Amino acid sequence: MEETININVSLGGIAIPLKVNVSDEANIRKIVKALDDQLTIYSRKYTGQSLQTLLSMLLIEQAITLSKLQQEHLFVEEELGGRLEQILSLFDTQV
Repeated sequence: MEETININVSLGGIAIPLKVNVSDEANIRKIVKALDDQLTIYSRKYTGQSLQTLLSMLLIEQAITLSKLQQEHLFVEEELGGRLEQILSLFDTQV
């Protein structure tokens, strides 16, 4: 079982305690920094919006990106899986 640690990150000025795997810490901090940077861009672009609205915008943007990546992954999996089956059937017919 991997060792876990408690860390604190900040998103939009809100301190968030997390319990993470030691091996994931650097990546999590990098992700939170990127999210916080995007939140800063939103706050400059959409002045006067509440933090809740900005965080909601960020959440929706990230969900859209995740959905697109999942669709691409599924396509690649299906495409490569189909091609692999074709290659294997060629080997089967020649054996």
